[in-house]
Amino acid sequence: MEKGSSSTKTGEEDQNEEQSQPNAPPSSERTLEFQIGNEESSLKKVAEEAQNTKD
Repeated sequence: MEKGSSSTKTGEEDQNEEQSQPNAPPSSERTLEFQIGNEESSLKKVAEEAQNTKD
């Protein structure tokens, strides 16, 4: 289990390095903004579901 989690951590770090490249074309920036928007909306859904389960 520990080996698997450590390998996924390094994979996430590699992805972050690729996304933060300053030479990325505008099209990839738009894609990142789109992904961030999707993550925010899904987080809101999770928060709403959590509040609903509290009641």
